[in-house]
Amino acid sequence: MNGIGAQRERQQLAREDWQQAGLQMLAERGLAGMAIEPLARKLGVTKGSFYWHFSDRNELLKSALAQWESADAHNLEVLLENDLPAREKLIQFFHTSSRPHLTHQVYSALIAAPQQSSRDEWMNQLLQRVDNNRIQQLSKAFAELDSERAGFQARLAYYTYVGFLQLQSRGLAPQPDTSEFEHYLEHLIATIIPC
Repeated sequence: MNGIGAQRERQQLAREDWQQAGLQMLAERGLAGMAIEPLARKLGVTKGSFYWHFSDRNELLKSALAQWESADAHNLEVLLENDLPAREKLIQFFHTSSRPHLTHQVYSALIAAPQQSSRDEWMNQLLQRVDNNRIQQLSKAFAELDSERAGFQARLAYYTYVGFLQLQSRGLAPQPDTSEFEHYLEHLIATIIPC
């Protein structure tokens, strides 16, 4: 490609475009399936365009996952640190977290790696930060209802969330927008969130 074409590709695609497309591909294909060439094809540009923004796949992965971690923390804050009564916040959390959103799909793809050792250490640390932040936010919300059991309730809620994501990705949990799913969600809320 000539210099003008390469410059046009740089101007049309920003670093953030590659990050977002990388997260989408990670969610769709898993950690091993996120590769530069298919990503460039998906974006309709040459592979050379990628190298204007990133030195390699790992740099894109780190950058995209840092963006994901930040957005996930922000979204959780919006859900659980508002003026609603604690029970309403938690109900809203369960309704939102049980729907297929990119953040949940990325998380599922990351924890689906065959073994924890197959991920780089920085990725294990990132997942630990995300898990800890989510449990901490849930603990604060549950503490408004029952401060003595908040930590246990938060962990139970989070373990349920993680398990549901895994089962849903394998087609073993009710799919959203079905009556079975709505009944499951009602039962989950009645079981985990104290009145």
